[in-house]
Amino acid sequence: LIYFGKKKIDKARKHFIDNAFGLNFEYRPSSGDTIYNDGFAAYAQPHIFQAPYNLQFHYSLGLGIRFNRAWMMIPTLEIPLIGIHEWNGLNAKWNWFSSQYWPVLFKLKFVKLFERVPKCGAYGDPSEMNFDKKFRSGNF
Repeated sequence: LIYFGKKKIDKARKHFIDNAFGLNFEYRPSSGDTIYNDGFAAYAQPHIFQAPYNLQFHYSLGLGIRFNRAWMMIPTLEIPLIGIHEWNGLNAKWNWFSSQYWPVLFKLKFVKLFERVPKCGAYGDPSEMNFDKKFRSGNF
């Protein structure tokens, strides 16, 4: 995560950049018909589709928005960079209806951060423990 927007370093930053590399494996259990008869041609035309198995190397880039201390939303664009299975020479295009397409994926991620009570306790008298409890809850 790369934070931006404020010079002061604190936990209240509202915007950040989320980027990642990853592998995407897809499996299509049924291929359907590969012969298409449009009614105008004298013969049925075969179509070329992607293989049932597909493995691609992806890159995703998103802009994160923090709503409060716990909730974040990250709209992300993801593009395939290299097609590993169904090799097309470092090309990530898909064969679909005898045409080649380059898929661009849009993701919308929601993230909820759960706060955990620290395992170490506050030291001192009961007034310091109460102050520590108020400080951790944000009511100080």
